[in-house]
Amino acid sequence: MLELREISKSYVTSALTQVALDDVSVTFRDNEFVAILGASGSGKTTMLNVIGGLDHFDSGDLVIDGVSTAHYKNRDWDAYRNARVGFVFQSYNLIPHQSVVANVELALTLSGVSRGQRRRRALAALETVGLAEHSHKRPSQLSGGQMQRVAIARALINDPEIVLADEPTGALDSTTSVQVMDLLQEVARQRLVIMVTHNPELAHQYATRIVELADGRIISDSDPVVGELEDVDSDGGGDAEGAGGGDGGAGVAGDGVAGGAESGDGAGDGGAKGAGRGAARAAREAAALNDDTAQLPIISAGEQGDGSAAESNGAAEGDGATENGGATEGDGATEADGATEGTGGVVGHKEGQHRASRRRTDRAAKRRGRNKNRADASRPGHKPRRVSMGPLTALGLSFTNLMTKKGRTAMTSFAGSIGIIGIALVLALASGANNYIITTQERAMASYPLTVERVGMDLTGVLSSSAAGEAAPNDGKIHTASQLSNVTASMKTNDLTSLQSYLKGNGGNINKYVRTIEYNYGINPRIYLPKSSKGPVQVNPDVTFAEGSTNFGAFQSMTSTNIFKQLANDRSLYVNSYDVVSGRWPTAANELVVALDSNGRLPERLEYTLGLRDYGQLQNAMAKLRQNEGVKLKNTAAIWAPKQILGAKFKLVNVPDLYKYDAKYKVWSARDNDPAALKQIVAAGTDLKIVGIVKPTSSGGGFGQSSVLSPGIYYTGALTQQVIAKAAASPIVKQQLADPKRNVFTGKTFEEEAKEHANPQIDLSSLITIDQDKLMAAFKFDPSSINTGLNNLDFSGIDLSGAVGNVQLDLSSLDLSQMPAIDLNGLDASKLDYSTLQKQFPQLANIDLAKVVQAALANGAIKPGGSQALSNILTQVVGGFIPWYAQHGGDDGDGGDGGSGTPGQADPAKIAAAVTKYLQTEQVQKLLVPIFSGDTIIDRAKLTANLTQALGNDPAVQQIAENVSADLASQISSKVANALSSTVTTALSKAVGQLLQSSLNQLMTTLQTQLTTQVQNAMGQIMGNLSSAMQVDANKLKDAFKFNMKPAEIAALLTQLLNPNATTARANLLTLGYARADQPERIDIYPKSFADKDHVKSILASYNAEAKAAKQTSKVIVYSDLVGMLMSSITNIINIVTALLVAFVSISLVVSSIMIGIITFISVLERRKEIGILRSIGASKADIRRVFNAETLIVGALAGLLGVGVSVLVTIPANIYVADRFGVQDIATLPVAAGVILVVISMALTFLAGLLPASKAAREDPVEALRGE
Repeated sequence: MLELREISKSYVTSALTQVALDDVSVTFRDNEFVAILGASGSGKTTMLNVIGGLDHFDSGDLVIDGVSTAHYKNRDWDAYRNARVGFVFQSYNLIPHQSVVANVELALTLSGVSRGQRRRRALAALETVGLAEHSHKRPSQLSGGQMQRVAIARALINDPEIVLADEPTGALDSTTSVQVMDLLQEVARQRLVIMVTHNPELAHQYATRIVELADGRIISDSDPVVGELEDVDSDGGGDAEGAGGGDGGAGVAGDGVAGGAESGDGAGDGGAKGAGRGAARAAREAAALNDDTAQLPIISAGEQGDGSAAESNGAAEGDGATENGGATEGDGATEADGATEGTGGVVGHKEGQHRASRRRTDRAAKRRGRNKNRADASRPGHKPRRVSMGPLTALGLSFTNLMTKKGRTAMTSFAGSIGIIGIALVLALASGANNYIITTQERAMASYPLTVERVGMDLTGVLSSSAAGEAAPNDGKIHTASQLSNVTASMKTNDLTSLQSYLKGNGGNINKYVRTIEYNYGINPRIYLPKSSKGPVQVNPDVTFAEGSTNFGAFQSMTSTNIFKQLANDRSLYVNSYDVVSGRWPTAANELVVALDSNGRLPERLEYTLGLRDYGQLQNAMAKLRQNEGVKLKNTAAIWAPKQILGAKFKLVNVPDLYKYDAKYKVWSARDNDPAALKQIVAAGTDLKIVGIVKPTSSGGGFGQSSVLSPGIYYTGALTQQVIAKAAASPIVKQQLADPKRNVFTGKTFEEEAKEHANPQIDLSSLITIDQDKLMAAFKFDPSSINTGLNNLDFSGIDLSGAVGNVQLDLSSLDLSQMPAIDLNGLDASKLDYSTLQKQFPQLANIDLAKVVQAALANGAIKPGGSQALSNILTQVVGGFIPWYAQHGGDDGDGGDGGSGTPGQADPAKIAAAVTKYLQTEQVQKLLVPIFSGDTIIDRAKLTANLTQALGNDPAVQQIAENVSADLASQISSKVANALSSTVTTALSKAVGQLLQSSLNQLMTTLQTQLTTQVQNAMGQIMGNLSSAMQVDANKLKDAFKFNMKPAEIAALLTQLLNPNATTARANLLTLGYARADQPERIDIYPKSFADKDHVKSILASYNAEAKAAKQTSKVIVYSDLVGMLMSSITNIINIVTALLVAFVSISLVVSSIMIGIITFISVLERRKEIGILRSIGASKADIRRVFNAETLIVGALAGLLGVGVSVLVTIPANIYVADRFGVQDIATLPVAAGVILVVISMALTFLAGLLPASKAAREDPVEALRGE
């Protein structure tokens, strides 16, 4: 039973408050057809929405089977709408993008019914409403009546107790309306149907009860519930009790047992009908309790009669209940048989209904008939049946919705995929580049393994320290960059003997991580090309390019000095990377193989080495280059047959065979400078032959790809061992091993050579014998030829008189206007004569007059301008000398111009005398008077005061101070005058001396010019006669010298003796081709992979750590990993660029996510009605949110898949182009994991972008949503 108790509902806006329901109280029976009439705005639809749980009341209470809903939560209302209420709307409210059958089965989906059961029950429901054949259609393909019938089927699919129909025929024509009303009338036989309508005619024709509303209040009720109301279980506990009543009191199933009708007291005409309803409902409930998946008919078979008491007896209804799976037992079955006791004959006759008794006679029986299961399911105190939309359902709804908007979905997905495409392409390129780098690294490890040399340098550490160097402080000073010291500090002589022992003993389990370890002993076989235009030519080690290589400049950097190289002992390092063009790989010691370049071409230099071209031409060209002469080799592209290359022959020469012992000098001298001897030695050498030609495989080259074998000629390690074995058996090697401190090539100890190699001294007297008589006889000389030239010297033409006469001093050119200033402050008192004063004044005998006078002169006794005044006087005295000398200098007839009175030219000897005479003239004395008298220079009063103070307090001494001052002033004046005279004399003498020096220079220049002319003329005649004076007899000169050795032997000996480089016994042995097995020059470690290389480096680091811990620092080694350093740098650069590009492209992802969020928001607005529909059938807010989240996830997945797919498609032609253009395969490869991650990222971003719109959709008011379009 459904009961509204004092329900009020108002809609409040900013302008007014609209009361929709005003204290409405009404009770509805479990099965009746109630029509609610009223004008627009009377509250009909609001009451319907409140009953259906779509809208919530402001006050009052809604009681469902005795359970108050005041404390219902959203979850409870969702379960209530899904399980107990079915809605039929005026506008059908079908989801347009779902099929008919999908619309119908949607409520079952929320109930958790399996897919197969949903489909069967939905089709059965459609069959009942006559639309089974239209199940696959979309709503838009149906008529209005058909859509309404679909809506009814959807409302009844979950077998609800209450069907709420809001204007079900409002949008239908009259014929279709009748069909729909007939269907609802049939439904009302076993359910409570509440219909809101404006049509009173339909209400009175079909409804069993009519309730009229006006202004939110019930103004009339045609068949109100009269009798006891159900007790309300407000706290959600206990059994729900409902009021009995109705036509004969309808019994309800209790505890799963079908109940019959209770006639009770006053059972009326409707007793049989009540029994039938009770039985039918009991059957439904029992079936629902016993089998959740059972298919229930919409209209019970027990209600198919015309309502007569005879046809509706309890037995018949009981049978109907049994047919529907209900219990066959019921305590009301017998009572149902007494339905004939009612006075009414027609079941549906309204007058009989009004007369029927509404009272119940047994309250206990009423409690047993209560639908306990449903009451419990709807009360908050019990765990309700979960109503939830599965993720697949949400995805299906969203997917079908998206498919109805294919164009927009495609554009949205494409827009969202742009960022994914960018990132995918960047990652594909980065992945391909990294794979390429890894492949290059793997290949490079075969060419550039971890190398430990005898003299090693930690190049990685040097470069790292240089790169990580700190910037110099900005202090305005220049700081040192320590690259050189870092380089020298990183260099070290490695103990390869200890390391070799460690590696051969599988130290650190290194064999697990390496393919092979190669030991190189520094042996370079001496190989000759036996035939050329210049005879046998040494082709290994190279001498053509090595000699004078500094003159080759850039040309040398383009060539490798050695063509011949040794193959690694492990053939797997190179065999798989090369294709055999012709022949096979070498296996024996005397077999060689030619490696072509990555393009399968033969380098031009190899043509000369193989003898295909004349090697002599190459030697001539290189010799001209060493002489800085221009040269051009013929650039003729030749084509050679493989058999021409395979036919090349070489000779291996045992190096000790090239040396001959000199017993006299006790040294071994080389014989390769003697062509005849060399030809014999080469002819006796071991034959070497080319047995194969190989080239890199198509995948072994490529842009930037280094081949394992550089182009050249390769021999096996067996050849090296053969060379070592033959060298060990040679006498020269044995001698060097026997005396390791002495150089077998020079006969000196290595210590002596170390001291003498900078300044070699060699006694060559024993190499050459000279016949002195024959040497003298070879030369003839005629002295008369030289005397002829000397006799022609004529000095009579030199005129020295004129030159000497010109040496006169022109004093008019002297500038005597400025003289140096005289500083009187530095006057030394100790130089004055005090003897006269001491005799005149005995009081001064015991006084240090020099000290007293110096003190007296110090404090202002010399006037401040005294020095300048004295300098001015000096300048006047000197300046007057020239005019005076011009007038009086010729008085003695020794100078001047004969008394003309003008300055002329004078004899230098007369100058000094003239100066002395000039200083004694009256003119000069007048200038000097102020010095001797007056206060011009000396302040006499100040001098007296200073002197008095300096002499002390003795009265006797102070009395004589004035006299002493006067005498002292006279002496100072005299001294100044003498100084002035000396200064004048010195200045004039210096000026005259400078003038005299200039004149003498002129004299000597004139004399040198004349003498040079005469001597040159004479020497010209002598040199002309010298060739005829000297005669040499070449034959006699040749006979005078006799060499004790052949020229080739001398050259070889001098080469050994004059070698400026200090050497060692080890170096000599290597030159001779000998090495010990435990003394390698280089160890090459080939890791299996780049990851294994890190393990190998860790093992080497552990080896060093153990050596340091044992304080055996000599065993610590440094190694080179140049490829690893370079590749790691390239990898770091690629990773950084990739990160930057991904970050940049990610901006488009953010933009596309925002766009998807906006589109999702638009989708929310477009699907408001769908939101209302889903909420009306029991979907929760979480379900609505899940629907739109599913939509964004689908869009994200489509965008991600599209982006990844497009990226993969783009990489196909890109890879084809790069492979064709640069020979690099799969340069852009998107890893599967990266593609999956990108799809997930796309879905995650779109999911985040859709969270706000999805939350908004979940918060939508279902009532408002249903009203929207």
